[in-house]
Amino acid sequence: MNERKRLPISVLIVDDEPSVLEQLGQILQRRVETLYSASNGEEGLARFKEGAIDLIISDIDMPVMNGIEFLKSVREANKTIPFILSTGLKNLDILIEAIAQGITSFLPKPLQKHDLIAKVEEVARTKVLEREIEKSNALLDQYKTIVDKSVIVSKADTRGIITYVNDMFCKISGYSREELIGQPHNLVRDPDMSSYVFEDLWKTIQSKQIWHGILNNRTKNGKPYTVRTTISPILDPNGTIVEYIGLREDITELQQAKEEAHAAAKMKGDFLANMSHEIRTPMNGILGFTALLGHSELNPKQARYLDIINSSTHTLLGIINDILDYSKLESGKLELDITPVNPIIEFDKIAQLFSTKVEKKAITLSVEIDPLISECIYIDLLRIGQVISNLLSNAAKFTPEGGKILFYATFLEQGNEKTKIRIGVKDSGIGIPLSQQQKIFEAFAQADTSTTRKYGGTGLGLSISAHLVSIMGGVLKVNSESEKGSDFYFDIEVKTGLSEHPGSSFVAAREIVPKGASLLRFSGTVLVAEDNQVNQILIEEYLKRYNLTPVIAENGQQTLDLLDNALYDLILMDINMPELSGIEAVASIKKKGIRTPVVALTANAMAGDRERFLEYGFDEYLSKPISMSSLETILMAYIPQLSERNTPSPPESTPLPLAILDVVRLKEELPLPDGIIHRLLKAFVGSSEKSFGELKEAVRVKDFQKIMECAHAIKGAAGNLRFSPIEELTRQFELSAREKKEVDYEEMYGRLHAMLETVHREISDLLKR
Repeated sequence: MNERKRLPISVLIVDDEPSVLEQLGQILQRRVETLYSASNGEEGLARFKEGAIDLIISDIDMPVMNGIEFLKSVREANKTIPFILSTGLKNLDILIEAIAQGITSFLPKPLQKHDLIAKVEEVARTKVLEREIEKSNALLDQYKTIVDKSVIVSKADTRGIITYVNDMFCKISGYSREELIGQPHNLVRDPDMSSYVFEDLWKTIQSKQIWHGILNNRTKNGKPYTVRTTISPILDPNGTIVEYIGLREDITELQQAKEEAHAAAKMKGDFLANMSHEIRTPMNGILGFTALLGHSELNPKQARYLDIINSSTHTLLGIINDILDYSKLESGKLELDITPVNPIIEFDKIAQLFSTKVEKKAITLSVEIDPLISECIYIDLLRIGQVISNLLSNAAKFTPEGGKILFYATFLEQGNEKTKIRIGVKDSGIGIPLSQQQKIFEAFAQADTSTTRKYGGTGLGLSISAHLVSIMGGVLKVNSESEKGSDFYFDIEVKTGLSEHPGSSFVAAREIVPKGASLLRFSGTVLVAEDNQVNQILIEEYLKRYNLTPVIAENGQQTLDLLDNALYDLILMDINMPELSGIEAVASIKKKGIRTPVVALTANAMAGDRERFLEYGFDEYLSKPISMSSLETILMAYIPQLSERNTPSPPESTPLPLAILDVVRLKEELPLPDGIIHRLLKAFVGSSEKSFGELKEAVRVKDFQKIMECAHAIKGAAGNLRFSPIEELTRQFELSAREKKEVDYEEMYGRLHAMLETVHREISDLLKR
């Protein structure tokens, strides 16, 4: 049998009768941790003074020093140690004296074992509790010391009057403890601090919640300081607030550093915005006039010089864009714009931009798009295109003449909601040593310093690309070997959509103006507010090419004067102008109630600029250098189109367009390889058959919502492929169903059926050729 656990106390028994000592010893020796004995009061007192005694059990009637005298001596040294008298006397006076001297309890003789054990256990329980309390108090004292040396502490009553402060509170505030106690906390409050903060503070703590926040205070001599504050209510057992305790951390230096960092970031942003404006403004003129010169009659030598000017200017623009993009990424202000695109079209289009560059070096550029990748994926086309362009540009730069470049997009796996794809560029260029392969992703770094001298570049391209890929949820990686080429790639997960909705893919394709193609023609007058003479001439030439009448205003005030005397279809407004800025001018225009659309025309190209200008009241934003495709998009949005592109009539030998499938128009407006166009036509056949089958059932049961959805799906695909009759009929279908009009849907369905059969047959004939 296991021995009973002993009580964690030491007991001293004092009695002049050996039999009693023996009896007590037998009862207690296995029940208490330590047991001592003495035969009279003097011996007992001597043992007591040696220390480590938790309980004394003593007889009263003893020689030399009786129990009462022993008790008195013990109480002079220790007022609280438990002292039990064992006695058989009936003398009331002795008992009263014992009580007066602070006796803890009595044990009547003859001793009863259970009484003795009960009293010892009671003392043991009390001792255990006392020791736990002492231990807790010691820990609390340590905690208090730590807090007092590291945190500003104060207590206040329910009215907010200070009742306690620690040394650190006095040190940081400059007030003495006497000056603070009895005063409200607003003694140290910064008078410029909003009263709403303190209203929220009191509302929170009075509702028995803890308040966290930043407070601005003032020292006794008026010096400001900032504290991160936590204030908590202290509740009594009934849940009533009795006081508040506040813990504060001095963050003055941290706050100052934060403000300095914000100021530095603003200064940096302002500098980059100004730099962007100052450099882009003259570059706008250079690029614009080189574009205009390119359409004029030039001899081969002049054309070569013009090509060098144009190439050098675009290189400089690329450097500026790299610096601005890196700044946006560094500040965390770059956000993704996810839209549905057709990767087959868009990725091929990006690769085609480098066709001229690789042809000059006799480099073979191949494009491989995995057919398992959906024809509609949701990505930020601008940013992913930026990464692909950078990788292709590097490949073209570092691949020698006669080399090879492969741009690829590969299907990896299908998840529950997203598809994982790999995008990469592989080349047969100079390669990168293993020791340098991580360094190249750092800002302003290249594999070798001689690389910059030989090939040029900022050293920001791969760093920006790696950041962009990271934002898209991937990691830009490289496999490379010196003199054997490199493979840069990244894996991302993309959401997929319906292939018959390629979304913005066709919008982007329409914005491209092929070399030698004529422009759209518009009818209207455009007011141009621009103080730079070069830009005035350039924009004027651009607008004339679109059959528009430009009117030039040299500043914001002149713009307002012209608007008082004439009506305009569109206003292109520069931001930085003398007398009256573009922002001030647009405010006056809106105030006057003039409804003419106003487009901000500016060299600013920082993150958030477009949103900022829209908030100022502009209808849209056009950045410099102005591209004709961007300008055309603006014109299409706000000015009536006079006709389709004034493309010369095809020669008589060109086959006449079919009834619905207009091959000439399709190739003109979608400047894509025949293979891509054929794939799109095949996709239309499959998707339209599916939607048309669903439309038949929807018409039968007159399900307006389903009719609208099916018609919309066919309309979108037909419009993208320039099937105008089908697009118009499905538009009528969709509008009628949306408004739940009582029209002959069966008749419309029949006409659509005939049109689809025709175009499917025409597509089949074309693909057989």
